Amino acid sequence: WAVAQRPGEGRQQVYVEADGNVKADTTIVTDLRLAAAVGLQVSERDAATTVGDEVIYQVRLFNHSEVIGEDLVLSCELPAGLQPVRAASGGERTWTGRTATFGALAPLAPGEHRVFQIRARAEKPGWHTLRLVLSQGRGGPLVAEATEETLVR
Repeated sequence: WAVAQRPGEGRQQVYVEADGNVKADTTIVTDLRLAAAVGLQVSERDAATTVGDEVIYQVRLFNHSEVIGEDLVLSCELPAGLQPVRAASGGERTWTGRTATFGALAPLAPGEHRVFQIRARAEKPGWHTLRLVLSQGRGGPLVAEATEETLVR
């Protein structure tokens, strides 16, 4: 076994001897890439709201690693009790049904954070859950996910 000490290409030379004078050797080439550790937080301005009011969510991405976060896509899925009103980020975004997708995000440098805002109108009373998914590329591997509960009276 071997432990990688840094990202990049690595080579391991393996030499094996067995009984009967059997010998073999090979080279194993690995390419280690580091992924950024990007976190996701969501908060709602009000603890509870009433039917007809606007709900405002603040979504914050933060890069707490030493690697640039690239090719990030953020999807925000509103529950059935909330009607989409607006999504703001300063970048590319699309609405598909109740899901706002922020795609082609600019690279997120180490220590950098970015804030997005989702606005929705409360349509039905009860508890409603906003779901957020941060992935690397559209339909790519999951980077982070979060939920936020909203009480509508």
